[in-house]
This record gives sequence, C-alpha cells and structure tokens, in this order.
Amino acid sequence: MNGFGAQGPPRGGDNPVQYPFKSWDGRVTFDRQKTGYRVFDINTMGVAHYGLYPDWVEDLRHVAGDQIVKDLSNGAEGYLEMWERAIGITPRYVCKSRHLHFTRSGLGNVAFGISAEDELRSAGQPLRRSGRTYGYCVKGGGSVRVTFGKRGMANRISYRVGRRVRTQTRRGARAGRSASVRSLPR
Repeated sequence: MNGFGAQGPPRGGDNPVQYPFKSWDGRVTFDRQKTGYRVFDINTMGVAHYGLYPDWVEDLRHVAGDQIVKDLSNGAEGYLEMWERAIGITPRYVCKSRHLHFTRSGLGNVAFGISAEDELRSAGQPLRRSGRTYGYCVKGGGSVRVTFGKRGMANRISYRVGRRVRTQTRRGARAGRSASVRSLPR
C-alpha cells in the first residue's frame, strides 16, 4: 500500500487459505496472485497489495464463517437502506397482502407512473433491487415486482401468488385486467 496505511499481516495459526479457492459467489476461482516472478500468498505475506483482497475475504470466511462474507456482499444495499430509513422510508420487512387487485393507479400501495423515490415512500423498501426492478414479498409466499422505464417512472407491475401471475403495464393496460399472464423467474 506504499505507506498509505498498514494492511492485514499474515494471520498464522490453524485453517489457512487453501489455493485455489472459489470467490464468495462461486463465479471465480482464485490462485496465488503473481506479479512478474513474485508470487503472493495471504498466509505468509498478509495483504501485501490491493489485489489480495479476495484472498483476505476468503481468510475472513475461514475465521468468522459464511455469514460475515454474506454481510460484506450486502454492504452497499445496507448503507442505502440505512439512509432511506433516516429520511422516513418504511423498512423492507413489510410484505404485501395476498388479496390485492389492480386499479388504474396500481396495485395496493405500489403505484404506476411515479419515480423510484416516490415508490419507496409509498410502498416501502423492496426486498430486492435488480436493475430497474424493485421486488416485494407477499404474505404467505409470492412477489410483487415494479419495473421502472428508461425515464425512471414505474410502468409495469407483476403480482405472483402461487402459480398465478398478473402483470399490468401503465401504457395501454386497463384497470383490473391482466395485460399478460406468464411465469416469472424466482
């Protein structure tokens, strides 16, 4: 780190990192990092440079378990939710009713034609965020998904309870009718 600050030294002790290892999400396999002829090993050198942070996370998993790595991977979402709660957004742990019906304005407190921030204020924090889609849980199982268009306004709502899926889009969809019925990925 060239004097900017001390980084983690080698931990030593039992249960060292075994190379190669898989990333926390299983998508990447890591071997010892090499720069020129030099080979770096977290077990003997600690965090010698920024490229060894995946090794450090694997070492952390060995020491503290899978839950801490899961918490680390959710850090940005946790930070966002903290600030949303600070400005009055309802926490995400409130699931939607199993008995909702589409209206012109939306589905319960999930509304068409409003911005993502207004959707948060109306419907609360989503259980999941993926791209331009917010996902909410439904009591007893199921989901409500709100998709925002390119202009950032809610233009599609899908409601799944059991095997039944109702989807309605803002443009051209009539109140109470299903614009399409199809299976959503879980």
